Amino acid sequence: MYQQGFKLSDLFNPDSDYLKFLSAYSQKELEAKAYSEGNENIFDMIRSGTLPAEKNFNVWNIKSDSLEITFNPSQSAPNYFGVQSVKIPLSEMLNLINKGGPLEYMFR
Repeated sequence: MYQQGFKLSDLFNPDSDYLKFLSAYSQKELEAKAYSEGNENIFDMIRSGTLPAEKNFNVWNIKSDSLEITFNPSQSAPNYFGVQSVKIPLSEMLNLINKGGPLEYMFR
């Protein structure tokens, strides 16, 4: 049973390419938000801040039905945009989740 202090990688199967998935999903969501607000000029910053590297996904929370990734100011948008976040439904990641890890409750 997991209590606290686990890493993002603990949520996922060791052989899954979870960072690539998180990167692609986050980039798509943040670009859609920027586009809807007329901020296409920040796409390069979004892509840089959502590259599939663990350092880009070090602030996260598990919600009842989603994984919320939080991007620090100026990581994926100019500082004046503030904190950016993306909620990824856990149902979108079922094939990536470690069934014996912290999210095992989903498979009971």
